[in-house]
Amino acid sequence: MSDAERRRSEREWLLGDPAAGLRDLLERQRSGDLDRPRLFLLSYLGYQPAQRLLGDEALHPDLDLFPWVRGLVAASEWWPAALSTEAAGHVALAGVVAVRPYLTPQRARAAESLIEWARREEREGPDPALSPEGLELMAFAALRAAQLLPAIDTACVALDYAAAILAEAGVAQPDRLLLGAARSELVAWLLG
Repeated sequence: MSDAERRRSEREWLLGDPAAGLRDLLERQRSGDLDRPRLFLLSYLGYQPAQRLLGDEALHPDLDLFPWVRGLVAASEWWPAALSTEAAGHVALAGVVAVRPYLTPQRARAAESLIEWARREEREGPDPALSPEGLELMAFAALRAAQLLPAIDTACVALDYAAAILAEAGVAQPDRLLLGAARSELVAWLLG
């Protein structure tokens, strides 16, 4: 499947064609771009094409935010710990993405810099988390704090802080918003 065909298949999936997502995953497996641990992680995220592909082996986790995040480590029989650790960083990053619209303009700019920096393949140049605004955001970004706490604990701290920001902003059901943001961030990372 060419890149153009893959993008078309992804668009078809997003537009509601369930077979397109399944075709895309099958092609990724065939080409070696998707290994079994990542397929199980996609299933854990509730990504329907992965669940359809795995059938009875599909994972159906608890969808309460914090048990779900902790399950990223508990499910280590299906994927390696290193994948859980990297996923935890993306979960924390999803917290930054979710709260960005509710931040002051100065903090929102710091969040943008942090998000852009974290998504780079090569993280060269100054770390935006070291700016005064970035330091506060970094308290829950987990990209550096993982050195102090296990990554999943750091992601939970990040999401707890993000939930508090959202609740203060009057967002109804901040946990659901954060769970959706984390799942979207992880699917984009795994299929990117």
